[in-house]
Amino acid sequence: MTATKTPAFHKPPLFTRQQLIALLLPLIAEQALSVTIGLADTLMVSSVGEAAVSGVSLVDSFNTLMIQIMSALATGGAVVTSQYIGRQEPKDAKNAAAQILFILSSFSLLVAAVVVAGRHAILRGIFGSIDVDVMRYAETYFLLSALSYPFIGLYNAGAALFRAQGNSKISMLSSLVMNVVNIGGNAVLIYGFGMGVMGAALATVLSQVASAVLTLRCIVGSQGMPWHIRAEKLRLHGDVFAAICTIGVPAAAQSAMYNISNMFIQSSMNSFGTSTIAAWGVYGKIDFLFWMTINSLGIAITTFAGQNFGARQYDRVRRGIVLRAIENLKKLSPAPLGNKDDAALIQVANYEDNLDLLAGCDLIIEAIAERMDWKHDLYQKVAPHIGPNAIFASNTSGLSITKLAEGFDADLKSRYCGVHFFNPP
Repeated sequence: MTATKTPAFHKPPLFTRQQLIALLLPLIAEQALSVTIGLADTLMVSSVGEAAVSGVSLVDSFNTLMIQIMSALATGGAVVTSQYIGRQEPKDAKNAAAQILFILSSFSLLVAAVVVAGRHAILRGIFGSIDVDVMRYAETYFLLSALSYPFIGLYNAGAALFRAQGNSKISMLSSLVMNVVNIGGNAVLIYGFGMGVMGAALATVLSQVASAVLTLRCIVGSQGMPWHIRAEKLRLHGDVFAAICTIGVPAAAQSAMYNISNMFIQSSMNSFGTSTIAAWGVYGKIDFLFWMTINSLGIAITTFAGQNFGARQYDRVRRGIVLRAIENLKKLSPAPLGNKDDAALIQVANYEDNLDLLAGCDLIIEAIAERMDWKHDLYQKVAPHIGPNAIFASNTSGLSITKLAEGFDADLKSRYCGVHFFNPP
């Protein structure tokens, strides 16, 4: 099969391979560190007893839900901000940045107020009947955790702004400081002063305050950068608010579904006793550590896609994701490539920008889902670009070749056939 080369980009890439790696690696570290706060509290408070571990674990599942919702809202703002940065519109980028801070601070303050006022009812409503000791520890941890929500919101807003610009090191360093303060605070307050669950909660609040202050300090000190924000900018901007919510709210809902389902599972676990609650809580934090690490890949793609989309370099958005997938072919087991170097022979293209490449191909194989209507729609799109001597084939394993060829002219129909291959074991 032969094909012409795709046209070179007319503009230099917004992100080189090295820059993408520099964005991704700190994100992986940050996402892993963000989970270890609750994990450290759960493990270090175990010296108090199973009831304490159970109480902290119950509240931490709700805290994780709030963190994921705020992170998703911040991601919506990061997408909008990165698009403005890609279009080189610093004024709009600054307005979007201010709106992220406004949304996250307002939402986190509201949630904190609701939790402080109704923590007992919330715990009962979500987790049902709980042992008296577990409830006592849970309420203590829940009350102080609620005080940290505004700082979590500010941290997520600030981290999203730096990611939008392609800088993930600031949020990673903030997460590192947060963990050091939390673990150190736990050691002093739990083991030194014997404060138990209250000590773990106070250490968590202090760590969240430290990370928020550090992140905001970097924002305030970023004179001349797209995200530099003054206090008077922190007000509602209807159009920017709507744009952020259009992306952030569905993302938050998606994140919430996963965590809410876990909370329902944990609620059903409560009937098995304190030991089961504690074990499930520890397992959940370890499991979430891996989940958040994978999530960092999505955050990196958000920044890459947002800036390229804003710069109207749509082809890079489509090609960039596929190129990453091709690179991953080298790492799969069993290996889909006999020789890893053969990955360089794969030429990336898409139906929107590169249909003209079909004219240089001798063999064209269609391999989409087994839907007659989908295949016919695709054939209508590609048929005008197929060369006069090319063989056109379908990878179908169950659809009629005769029916698939309906709509072709006599010449193309004579060059159409089925070519099926199976995946290796």
